[in-house]
Formats: sequence, C-alpha cells, structure tokens
Amino acid sequence: MTPIYVPESVAVSCQDVLDDINMRLDNDLEPKSSEFTGDGIAEILHLPDRAVCPLPNAPLVYKVIGAGAPTVLTEGADYTVDYQAGYVTLLTDHVDTGTTLYVDYKTRHWSDQLLWRLVNNGLHYLYPKFYAIIELTPTAGSDGDYPLEDNAERIIGGVIDVDDVSSGGTIRLSPFRDYRVSRKEDEGAYLRVFGTVQGTLTVRAAVHPLQFLAPATTFADLGLPERMREPLTLYVCWQAIYQKMPARSRWDNITALNGEGKTTFFDHARMASMFKVLLESELSINHMRSWTARGI
Repeated sequence: MTPIYVPESVAVSCQDVLDDINMRLDNDLEPKSSEFTGDGIAEILHLPDRAVCPLPNAPLVYKVIGAGAPTVLTEGADYTVDYQAGYVTLLTDHVDTGTTLYVDYKTRHWSDQLLWRLVNNGLHYLYPKFYAIIELTPTAGSDGDYPLEDNAERIIGGVIDVDDVSSGGTIRLSPFRDYRVSRKEDEGAYLRVFGTVQGTLTVRAAVHPLQFLAPATTFADLGLPERMREPLTLYVCWQAIYQKMPARSRWDNITALNGEGKTTFFDHARMASMFKVLLESELSINHMRSWTARGI
C-alpha cells in the first residue's frame, strides 16, 4: 500500500543516509590490489579484506600470461564476487600455471552491507518515534466490527482519525464517543463504531515502516518524514562503532585498556557513547507526534 503522508521534502534516499554515515565515521573508500599466481587447481581467490565494495566500486579482475598484455575478465561470465565474505570465484579456467591474476578492489572499514543492515535496524529502533501513515477503507465484518488490515501485513500501531464519507459530506468521528479501537485474538486492530455509518469509513492509521529495499529508496517511499534522517544516521554510527569493539571493552574498558598503546578501544567506546547521547538528544526534540496525541 502506498503511504499517503509525507510532511517534508521527498528527495532524501537511503543512499543519502549512507553517505552521511560514511562521512561521520570517516569510512572512506580504500583502494587495494591483490596478486594471485595460478597453480592449475585454485578456483577461489581469497582477498585480504572481507568487506569488498560492490558497484560502482566493484573489483576489476585481469590476468597476465607470462610477459603478455593483461586481459580484463568479466564479472558474471568469468567470475563472481562474494562481497560480504571477500572472495572471487572463477567460473572459467584462468588459473593455469604461469598465469598471474590481479584483483583491484576497494574496501571500507564498515562494509556497505553492514551499514545498510543497520539502517533498516534503525527503522525498528526508532519506531514508534517515527512511523508511516496509511489510509484504509475497511468494511464491516460479520460481528459488525471493521478489521483494519494493511496490505503489507504490518500491525496497525494506532488510529489517527476516522471519517465517515457519504454523498452528504464528510463527518469526522470522535474517539471513544463514536468509535473505539480494540485488539482480538489474532492481534489485529478492529474498529468498533457506535451508531450508524452513513457512507464509507476512511481510516488514517499509523504503522511500522517497511524497509529500504534499495539505496535509491526514499523516505517518501516508506511514508516517513525527512527529519528522520539525522536520528537514523546517529543510530547507525552508534551501532557501527559498538559492533566493532571487542566484547570486553564494552563492559570493562577501564580495566582492559590500562597500559601504553591501548587507547584505541577507549576512543571507540567514547565515540559510541557520544553518538548515543546525540541520538537521545535528537529524539527528545525531533520526532513525530504520537498517534495517541492526535485525539485517540
């Protein structure tokens, strides 16, 4: 179902958030090159770095036989790349003895795949501070209640407003006086209307947002406001640094980090804490109004 409520600009995409995160973390692209000598057996080339950047920074693989000119191979036809694990699988025989393979690639400290996963995790963390709004036109069930169902099978968080639309005009129903929202055994939301419905009910409801399916997916596509960009960026920065810290430094960094040359973990802990504090401060002043504050 297409979200209907986007109060701010619709231009911000998931890629914009990823760019913000990489800038905050100084997570710049680092060019690397690896050389492999063919032995007539090997078909998998393990790169030193596990996080290999995909398009438009995908690896360039080429071979050199003896003193001949380099021949560039084609991804998909000659080889495949596991960008998460960091290895190249050859699909054709390019590893004969005397053949040298070169792989030019780019990597980041935090991989694109990890940051993308954390961005979508952030949608869960920031809910219900930020939520999507959809419009429903429910029909009465056999018991007279109106089931509120989203086509994407998301749980309805709450109802924002209900209108009774008929040829005579639109009537805005009042919560508690004209209707009540309840949950049943299936955990779905149901609308119970007190009185006679004159026309068709139109319900605006708050739901959990869907995930970013591609870097080009915008906040508008998910029905989210642009001002969610900064809290989402801070959340990912906090989690990205925290996940790169060894387990011990999370709970005992004062003891673990005593001694010369052991300040890196402390710096990471301090940076993670800083991003968390910034996130909490941002959420205290920058969030969507709770649907319960809209008269429900």
